[in-house]
Amino acid sequence: MDLSIFSFALFLLCFVNFQETVVAQSLALRGAVYTDVDEPLPFVFIIPDEQTHLGKLTRFNGKFEFGSEKPIKKLTLFHPDYKTESIEIGNPKEPLHIRLNYLPDEMVIKENLNSEKVLAIVQNIIALEEESVIYKNHQFKYEAYNKIKGELFISDETYKEKENLGKRDLKYLNYYKEQRDNYLFLIESYTEREFKKVKRDKENILKARSSGIEDGLVLSFLSSFKPITLYEKYINFSGNRVNCPLNKDNLRKYNFVLRSMKNFLENEIYIIDFFPIKKFDSNPSDYLFGTIYIDVSSFKLLAFYVQNHNELDGKEVEIIQKNSFIKKDTIFPTHVFLKIKLPEFPTKYVGTTFVKNSYISKIDLNPKFENLKEKLRFDMVVFDNYNDSTENAFWDIKRKDSLSKKEELTYINSFNDTDDRVIKKWYKLGKAFYKDELAVDFLGINLNNLFSLNQYEGLRLGMGLSTTEKISKTFAIGGYGAYGFRDKQWKFGGNFNYYIKKSRENYFQVKTLYDLEEPGSQHYFGQKDDFFRRIMTRRMDKYRFNGISFYNGFINNTNAEISLNSYWKEPTYDYIYAPEANSDSLSSPQKFKSTDITIKLRYSIDGNFYIGKRQLMTFGKTFPVLYMNFTRGIKGLFGGNYNYSKLSYKVDHSFFIGNYGKSDVTFEYGLMDSDLPYPMLFNGRGGKSTLSGIIVKDVFQTMDIYGFVSDNYFNIYYQHNFGSLLFNSGRFRPEFGVALNAGWGQFNLDNPKEIHQKIEISDYSRGYYETGILINNLLKAKILGLVKGGLGIGMFYNFGFYAKPNVHNNLAFRITYLVNGI
Repeated sequence: MDLSIFSFALFLLCFVNFQETVVAQSLALRGAVYTDVDEPLPFVFIIPDEQTHLGKLTRFNGKFEFGSEKPIKKLTLFHPDYKTESIEIGNPKEPLHIRLNYLPDEMVIKENLNSEKVLAIVQNIIALEEESVIYKNHQFKYEAYNKIKGELFISDETYKEKENLGKRDLKYLNYYKEQRDNYLFLIESYTEREFKKVKRDKENILKARSSGIEDGLVLSFLSSFKPITLYEKYINFSGNRVNCPLNKDNLRKYNFVLRSMKNFLENEIYIIDFFPIKKFDSNPSDYLFGTIYIDVSSFKLLAFYVQNHNELDGKEVEIIQKNSFIKKDTIFPTHVFLKIKLPEFPTKYVGTTFVKNSYISKIDLNPKFENLKEKLRFDMVVFDNYNDSTENAFWDIKRKDSLSKKEELTYINSFNDTDDRVIKKWYKLGKAFYKDELAVDFLGINLNNLFSLNQYEGLRLGMGLSTTEKISKTFAIGGYGAYGFRDKQWKFGGNFNYYIKKSRENYFQVKTLYDLEEPGSQHYFGQKDDFFRRIMTRRMDKYRFNGISFYNGFINNTNAEISLNSYWKEPTYDYIYAPEANSDSLSSPQKFKSTDITIKLRYSIDGNFYIGKRQLMTFGKTFPVLYMNFTRGIKGLFGGNYNYSKLSYKVDHSFFIGNYGKSDVTFEYGLMDSDLPYPMLFNGRGGKSTLSGIIVKDVFQTMDIYGFVSDNYFNIYYQHNFGSLLFNSGRFRPEFGVALNAGWGQFNLDNPKEIHQKIEISDYSRGYYETGILINNLLKAKILGLVKGGLGIGMFYNFGFYAKPNVHNNLAFRITYLVNGI
């Protein structure tokens, strides 16, 4: 979209107070304005019968409406980039369909590009940031009407020249043709937002209406997009970290073009286009293109239009935000428009567009928060008073933009159209992968239990089932079975959950299982074993477990699990624990029985939570994240043989270093106060084995998978991705990175080899060090045009006390992978 499209008309939308009075008269005239290529044209200023004070702007869909006691005879249409038209009106029985011809003013750009005046204006705007961004630094409360919809479009016309299209392409081309009179989906919601400060934000969804996708999770993601600011140094914009134009450190990266419109309707504004300078425009996904609208008298930012384009996958994102004066010298966002265009989802020839409109009202800058218990300690979306509402009277009052014929048909046909199953299937599968569970009527299928690989079991296939809310909202029963084709053994387990609050994350659980577990493994709250790390596993203990747990979804940004557990472990490899050895130990494996109380915590500095429909989820991971496990073994309770305390911490942090890429760092620390059998010690976190071809996060790539153990340790893993700094043009853009890992692990035993027999055992108290170089994204692929993946290579080298004599034995080569969504 051309940036100058909004140059004149959006000013009128932003600054002039056009009062849309509800009139009792019948609608006299309505219609829509289109470009010369038949695309809806927003922000066209239309004056009826030369009465400027009655002028209106076309909406984002190009539509307009006039109500009048007398028939309108003439319309005059203004737009800065299109030829002004005057149209004589008769007595039209159908809505008007008006086209304007494109006519840009190129001289404006040439004369005002980066002039002293425009740069001075921009600097004044930046100086008044604190006053302009009240919605980022002031408490407030407001209500909003939201509308979100999805629509298919033809993204590549070359399909007409193809003789043999694939089955999938044909399917969605036919689906596009069949549903052109409908949207893929349509959702309306009415929400109340309470804002205490950044990352202390609550959105309460009061009512919602949908065209068939009936789930609060969709509404939670819908509500996660809110008004933005252009004053930050960087903002996360549709998965990209972009440089904002109204930041003093970024001024040198942007061109600014001034368009001044003086004394129009007794007001004056500055209209300024911006775009990255040539040095930076080779990587447009890191920058914004757009237009800002400034009040001359106050230098307040009245509105802006921004666009971000990723030339590698064609994804485009547009945002229009209107700010209004809600009192003297105070502006606030009152209208936010978001458009996401995915040209290759679901196929190469058929793309999808998502549009969201939010109209903000009842703005209160001195709110009294009613729910003091929650105190807005994190970002969240709640459904306390949530209602599915199809009452037309309610929506007729709250709706700021009337339904189009296509939107009305979407509601009417959503439950009758058999092809609507396609959309529901998309949504159902997407939700299943997000939650790791596919709901099938009364039962849910646990996706984690379907398939696994490791060197001990070989191929492991299984099935896990649990009851859904259709059976009960207060309890759930689940179980699984799995079979390993190499060890030829069955594994099984079951659980009973009792939910004690609205959220399904607050519950008691009774669990039992007979399975396998890797010696020295640790499980933090909410973290799963890495799939590629699991493949390398070749040592296993037979594991019989019984336990009762209490899970709490969140307390002040903290997830918690408290459990009482009783279990035994039996090594499947040669091992003798001397303190418990007897004559039978030489002929049969020892069993190590333990009973413990365990506390697991996960704490996030900031969080984004969805609360509703009896479930809680996080969306939008924030850093740093702290994990803590504490275990107290109790000898004599339920046959437990050990008194001990075990404590371990883990901190994950991710951060950007200016424009020089992203760093990921992990710290680990653990200790125990008693000697324990080998299966209960800390594993050294090695990641080298015969099947270690793919990189695994937070392990030592050059350390043998079972090379070291310890009873206290400290590890640090650091990796930095410079992005495409060196290759930032063209479609081939490998990303270079570096890694540095270090660890120290110690055994507080004088004679560990006498106590732990028949197994090689040593610590890494002298310090284990490795460094690495990575080249990511050498090969790229897309799944459904939506999820992007990239493969690369990495080389790691072990140096220091534990380095091998031969250089090649200290090297490890890995395949790296990066996965990004939309």
